Amino acid sequence: MKLYKYIFILTVFASLQFNYGQTTNHLLLRQPNNQFIVLLDTGYISGNSNKIYDLKKYSEPVKLESGLKINQLKTVYSEKEVFLVDPNEGHVYIFEDEKIKRLDNDYRFVYPYPPIFFSFNESLYLVGGNFEINEYNTVKRFNFKTKRWDNIKTNGFYPKGTKEAIFNIVDDLLWIYNANSLNEELNEKPVLNAYSLDLINFEWKKQGVVNPALNNFWSKANNTYVNNDVYMAHDKANNRLLRFNILKNSLESSLFLFNRAIENFIPLNERQLLVSFLSTEKKELKLEVVPQISFLEKVTYLVRNQEVFKILQKNLFYAIVFFFLFGMLTLSYLRKIFVLNDNILTNGIKQLILEDDEVEFITYLAKRKVVLNDDVLKIVHNPTRTYDANIKRKNNLVSKVNRKIRKTFKMRLFSQERYREDMRQTAFYLGKGFVIKLKKKES
Repeated sequence: MKLYKYIFILTVFASLQFNYGQTTNHLLLRQPNNQFIVLLDTGYISGNSNKIYDLKKYSEPVKLESGLKINQLKTVYSEKEVFLVDPNEGHVYIFEDEKIKRLDNDYRFVYPYPPIFFSFNESLYLVGGNFEINEYNTVKRFNFKTKRWDNIKTNGFYPKGTKEAIFNIVDDLLWIYNANSLNEELNEKPVLNAYSLDLINFEWKKQGVVNPALNNFWSKANNTYVNNDVYMAHDKANNRLLRFNILKNSLESSLFLFNRAIENFIPLNERQLLVSFLSTEKKELKLEVVPQISFLEKVTYLVRNQEVFKILQKNLFYAIVFFFLFGMLTLSYLRKIFVLNDNILTNGIKQLILEDDEVEFITYLAKRKVVLNDDVLKIVHNPTRTYDANIKRKNNLVSKVNRKIRKTFKMRLFSQERYREDMRQTAFYLGKGFVIKLKKKES
């Protein structure tokens, strides 16, 4: 099985190529709909997963401050734009009108190490980068009107450093972990805990201890792809990809990557990567589209709960009893929390596949907590049938849903009663303590 997999990978690996002179100065930009752009010294290349177009010259020569090279720019992806940020001085650029255009009118930074740059709600932010007293928690937001970085006041327990940190955004929280701090003599020291920043209230919170096993896999790679909840890095020593996921609280490593060293990469979609590398013969830059590689979990957690860990060390027996009782109570509670995802209803323990009319009924129940008899009748109504036939179809629907749920989950999800606001009507009430969450479809 593995042999066939490798043959398939190598076949696709050689299917799309482009050679461009003797240069390593380039930057890969991901674009919508499997498109990409490669920025070079004098021009750019565009393409998609099936074709790479010819080199086009810039409409204006590239002018980056302080002799910065194109491949030193940091890419920050928002929903509508790709920002190119100078990591050393904070200047902001975009690629527009066939040229690399500077956006900011701000002065340069004087930070000993690059801050974290990210996008949230179409705004561009930076965090950290300095080590001055009372300024560890520096947070700035780029003002597109004044074209300057504005300081944002934050509160809470902030990290003592963010140097070379890994970061993800989950919902409204920025997670920072596996970072280093610098003292005034510029000596590095690991930041043992993870930290989160609420991007609505700008409140810092100290989280659990970072798994020390991360150091066995993470080697501060230069080639990274960051898009909020996705943080991917190229492990140059082992020529593999690493994927950090704070949502799953795990680190994953690719099972197989390339038989040659790559210069850079970006994911085009869930199935394909665009990679750049130098040919061994002429040191020419080459681009290739390859399939995404399967990942295997290497670290079972990124951040642990420090307090619970201490309790387990101090008294394992009582901790086991506590967690057993807590787990039983939690399990009893969670059994009543259901999630409807497309046509699958699950409580995290078991799942049930529903038909379309059953999905509509459960959706009504999730949104309103009570469904009137007339609402159910609308779901099954067929204008070609008689009223009595439609009533029978309605009764069959309710009976069928109730029967399937009781058989699968061993409980009654809803009850049939007289409508409490109008006793002349029949209604179906969501059971006490039950919750049905509707999971949005992924675009």
